[in-house]
Amino acid sequence: MEYSDFEQIECPNLNVTEPNPSQVMDFRRFSSDQVIRFNRTQTEIIRRLSPGRFITHNSMGMFFDYDHYPFAEDLDFISWDNYPLGFLSVSDCFDADEKQIYLRTGHPDLSPFMHDLFRGQSAQKKFWVIEQQPGPVNWAPYNPAPAKGIVRLWTWQNFAHGAETVSYFRWRRCHFAQEQMHAGLNAPDGEFTEYADEVRRTENEIKEVNRFLQHTEYKQAALVFDYENFWHLEIQPQGSDFKPLRLFMNFYRAMRELGLSVDIVPKTADLSAYPLVVIPCMPFEDEVFCKKIQSLKSRVMIGPRTFSKTTDFQLPEASGLNLFSRLFNFRIRYVESLPASYRENVYPQKGGNSYVFSYWKESLTTGDRPVAWYADGEPATVENGNFTYCAFFPEADFLTEYIAGLPELSVQLGQPLKQLPAGVRVRRLHNLYFYFNLSEAAYHIEAQQLKDKDVIVGAPVIAPNDLTVLCLK
Repeated sequence: MEYSDFEQIECPNLNVTEPNPSQVMDFRRFSSDQVIRFNRTQTEIIRRLSPGRFITHNSMGMFFDYDHYPFAEDLDFISWDNYPLGFLSVSDCFDADEKQIYLRTGHPDLSPFMHDLFRGQSAQKKFWVIEQQPGPVNWAPYNPAPAKGIVRLWTWQNFAHGAETVSYFRWRRCHFAQEQMHAGLNAPDGEFTEYADEVRRTENEIKEVNRFLQHTEYKQAALVFDYENFWHLEIQPQGSDFKPLRLFMNFYRAMRELGLSVDIVPKTADLSAYPLVVIPCMPFEDEVFCKKIQSLKSRVMIGPRTFSKTTDFQLPEASGLNLFSRLFNFRIRYVESLPASYRENVYPQKGGNSYVFSYWKESLTTGDRPVAWYADGEPATVENGNFTYCAFFPEADFLTEYIAGLPELSVQLGQPLKQLPAGVRVRRLHNLYFYFNLSEAAYHIEAQQLKDKDVIVGAPVIAPNDLTVLCLK
């Protein structure tokens, strides 16, 4: 597996057994660079021949095959295509029971995750939703109709996460060809659908909300996402049930369930202003990034497998995790991947509640302070100062309890961390607070949450599949 000439290098396919992961990673990097170069070539042509116009591109949600950060640098802003029901049906982030609950609404965290990811790719911190699902689509394994009111809720969800424009795909349903079963705001006969009525209502509400909007900086939590590190987990999951996006989504969900507004950022971002920084998984060693997080005063949560490989996709020659020795005092004795059917308990407090996990487990020998334990009493999560390491594949319920129990975080945020009911989410945008209710029961905004705020859309009692917008006085 050594090469003396570039001509010897072939694509990492048609192998007798699995290809060398180092070669696969280099091929993924090369392929990503080709997409970026092609995009750059197109933007240069457009700017030369049609100057003065903005340039964007409709990236796809749930698609991670090229590095979007350098790709977005050649655009004026990034756009993406949002299909909440279609994405839920093909996602491996959620169990079948949860998919059933949100069958007609979309999961409360899936599209928001993609909104926050794309917003973090633009230096201007803005993005467009250039295709928004306006009814049943045609391409998913199954294609239910959105619940009444949910297209309006999705539209506001887009804006709450920073979108500047929402464009629906499509205006009129086509009566022929491959996408004839894909809904539009107009039926094939040209008549407006009920979803178009929801869009009209949202248009009138936007005019009211814009009267109150004032741009302010507000940072609560950052989730670090890096494409090359994500590819690592796809190339060598070390277990067929290890789903990288589910791991990232669990950390994201936990923060959202506590009412936190999350920025998804690259590893090059300035993290110093965030009270909470979450790194779900970053397998490649990175000296610069390690120094950056080492200097942070905020709570830094780090997930399993981080800093476990060199950038050439090899195990470090020295035993243990070299960079982690600056943050922690543990050694990893061994790791194991586990089937989805396997269940093991973890205890955030000895003698307290237990939480189930699967997929991945690491055995630690540590001098750090354990804050969660496996059933056999070995440490599952450890702290060293303001750093936390989770040595297994955590589910959102475990992470929610752990984050809610960080007293210094509540002080820095200026608010107690309290878990929201299932399906209810809060997002702050500048001086506005958006409450979304995707549950089957009405949600009552508490008096403390209404303090010093005016209701400008909706009401303090939010019906299912509805929303309320508050404004700081």
